[in-house]
Amino acid sequence: MGQQQHQSRPVGATTNLTCTATLGQLPRGVVVTVAATIGAPEAGRVMYEGLRRVHDEAESVRDLASLGAGAYAYTDAAGSHIVTYDANLYLTLTAAPLRLTATPDAALVEPTSRVAASALSALRA
Repeated sequence: MGQQQHQSRPVGATTNLTCTATLGQLPRGVVVTVAATIGAPEAGRVMYEGLRRVHDEAESVRDLASLGAGAYAYTDAAGSHIVTYDANLYLTLTAAPLRLTATPDAALVEPTSRVAASALSALRA
């Protein structure tokens, strides 16, 4: 595993957590970023529903079953993304190529969803 970086910061009644890891190396390596927002009860659902509408309009979104209370995936120029929530927890994961000119790989959605499931489980504990 490559480099890792973690950050946590409270903002009012909300806590934002971020973890970034570099996996592999050029030319095929990726940077995986996990960002979690923990807030008031049902805050995750509110964030999820609001941003889901935005992504539905701009991206080709695919629903993911059995991941949190709701989850979807999409791939854009920045990478492959997983967005999920459960009660007060809102979670996004992005797998982006290390090589700036590389095309994001939609095949990363499956392994990234396993990371999302693990993160949800750990943060709910």
